Amino acid sequence: MNATGFGIARITDASRTKTGMVLGTPSFMSPEQLAGQHIDGRSDRYSLGVMLFQLLTGTLPSRGDSMAALMNRIANQSPTDVRALRPGLPAGVADMLTRSLAKSPAQRYQSGADLAAELKRLRAGIDTLAGTDMPLRDNASNPSGHFETTQVDPQRPSATRVAAPDVAEYVTNSRNQER
Repeated sequence: MNATGFGIARITDASRTKTGMVLGTPSFMSPEQLAGQHIDGRSDRYSLGVMLFQLLTGTLPSRGDSMAALMNRIANQSPTDVRALRPGLPAGVADMLTRSLAKSPAQRYQSGADLAAELKRLRAGIDTLAGTDMPLRDNASNPSGHFETTQVDPQRPSATRVAAPDVAEYVTNSRNQER
């Protein structure tokens, strides 16, 4: 068995099951993958776009009441507009998701390096953490695994460090506040 993408496995040993049978999570499959066409790294970037969309909104960009409806939506309809779910999201982030989730592989980021460069550019331009008023500081070496933010109190000359919740906590809290 070979891992070929996000949640996808392709069986290559005919003794176990039919060779070429695809197993996985359809919500994360690209339109070309669902159609059984040739896939490459652009399909993985589509799947990454689905994951980023879900992390930012708490929901998938394409949903359906049945497997057939879901697959039809992924293949033929535009995903939900991320800004309908997160109106305060910077336009650049929404544009990056739109490009990542494009139906045509030719319209997506052509390389992982292109997408990484765009994410770095967006991160440099965004000085707030997910709609809060706290600037984001890179703190990858923080042993807690949380990002650290620096919150400045205008009455005090020194900054106060505040640990921000991890992504899962943030998504859960955001969804609870919307209800």
